[in-house]
Amino acid sequence: MPLRRLIATALSVMVLGACAVKPPEPLTDSQVADVATAFFSEQVRSLLVHRYWNSESHGQRAIYCVSSRDAEKIGSELVPDLRRNLTTSELEQARDFLATPVGRAFMDRQVYNTPRTALSASEMAAMRDFSNTPVGFKLLEPATAARYADAYDAKVAERLGQCGKTYQSIDVDLAVGQAVSRALEDIRCTRLRPLYPAEARRKGQFGKAVVRFWVNTKGIVYLTLITQSTGVPSLDEAADKAIREMHCVPYDHEGELFTFTASQPISFELH
Repeated sequence: MPLRRLIATALSVMVLGACAVKPPEPLTDSQVADVATAFFSEQVRSLLVHRYWNSESHGQRAIYCVSSRDAEKIGSELVPDLRRNLTTSELEQARDFLATPVGRAFMDRQVYNTPRTALSASEMAAMRDFSNTPVGFKLLEPATAARYADAYDAKVAERLGQCGKTYQSIDVDLAVGQAVSRALEDIRCTRLRPLYPAEARRKGQFGKAVVRFWVNTKGIVYLTLITQSTGVPSLDEAADKAIREMHCVPYDHEGELFTFTASQPISFELH
């Protein structure tokens, strides 16, 4: 082969090599876990706790297993399910959204690192834009969270025996790292401000609800459960909302912070 042709061939190979696009690295399990944690962990936990409350086969033992499990742990356990149900492109789009300022704020709210305060106008606009994308719609669709709750339910069933070794109704041992049951007089939270629904008042509806709630180590109420209903859905919703808006002093036991759980009665009375 003439020298000129050899040089041309070598240059062509060098140019093609330089222009070759390196395929993107596949998402790590940690990155997929972040997506699962942000979009599904808290919804899955809440859905299952409410399901177990009315379940004869699971009951409080399953509530005990799920209620205080870290959101990040739930997210990591959902990784195989997300990989089966979402494409690589969809996972990458979700990851990229979580890397934005609005995505990071969304993540902090979802895992209760910060209180779930109202979004600003710009955050609302950014969330609306994301939710209008195909992947955003898929991730934020309630039915999607319900499917992952069903998948996680099977994992809980496998763990029930292990949880049962330390199960003591809703009261639990500090050593197992679960929520500590505390009496109302032993905790300090912001003042309850339940709002009496106007329609319920107009109809003369009243009643008493009892709400069990869980508080994380940042003092944020992250989970609620109506354990005694007023019999009026709007009153139950008002009681639940009032509890979720509380902020409590974290539980400190010998210098270590623990999540805790307590029950709060709320009465709606006509005067």
